[in-house]
Amino acid sequence: GMAKICDFGWSVYCPKEFRSTLCGTPLYLSPEMLAGRNYNKKVDIWAIGAIAHELYTASDPFKIKNSEDLSKIINEDFEMHEGSP
Repeated sequence: GMAKICDFGWSVYCPKEFRSTLCGTPLYLSPEMLAGRNYNKKVDIWAIGAIAHELYTASDPFKIKNSEDLSKIINEDFEMHEGSP
C-alpha cells in the first residue's frame, strides 16, 4: 500500500503572521484554536504531534469526554493518557 495525504480543503496561503479561522479536525486542534485566539503556523506542529501520537499508539492523544476535558486542553492543563510515549 501507499500512504496518501488528503483533505487540503482548508489549506491556504497566508502572508500574515497570525490567523483566526477555526478549521480542522477537532481532536487535532491546538489550545489556541480551541480558545478562539489568534494563532500562527505553530499549530501545525501541534497537529502533527497529535497525528504522530495516534499513529504510534493507535489511540487519540486526548480522551475528551465532556466540556471540562476540552477546557483543560484550552487552558493547557492536561496530561497525556496512559500508554503515551
